[in-house]
Amino acid sequence: MDKFLNLYRIAHDNSDILYYLRIYLFFISHFLPPAALGYYMISTSIAELLLLLPEALVIPFTGSLFGASEKDSADFSRNVLRGVFWAMLGICLVAMLFSYPLLYVMFGSAYLPAWKSTLILIPGMLFLSVFYILKVDMNNKGCPGVTSLCVSVGAAINAVMNYFFIPQYGIEAS
Repeated sequence: MDKFLNLYRIAHDNSDILYYLRIYLFFISHFLPPAALGYYMISTSIAELLLLLPEALVIPFTGSLFGASEKDSADFSRNVLRGVFWAMLGICLVAMLFSYPLLYVMFGSAYLPAWKSTLILIPGMLFLSVFYILKVDMNNKGCPGVTSLCVSVGAAINAVMNYFFIPQYGIEAS
């Protein structure tokens, strides 16, 4: 059993493969018209642009943790996490304010139905950015299985909820 758990942790250590499977795309394309899939892809593209900051910080953050004492590592992690959270909160609020004009200017009025799902996705990007930093911290502490388990459980819950809610509520449910 330990070998299986170690293999599982290694396989999911540095990649959120279940996040990138994007199972919701299958549900949207199955339950909704093709235009809804296009609207949702635009929403996710805009929302994922917000992740550039935390993704850019993960590599230097990882290097700074290796070789640091436990207290220095904890202090540094806390400061980085706090900084990323507040910076991303501001960025997300600005993105929420300007997502409608951005959609209108970039894609035209035909794609404005993507606005509501964009607004729903943006707060999730705030918490996903926090997860990126926590994932590195947990890996540094020797607990990569915790983040892998969180991603796996989250993906399973997401798949079940998508199955039930996408037919009723459309792209906003995914």
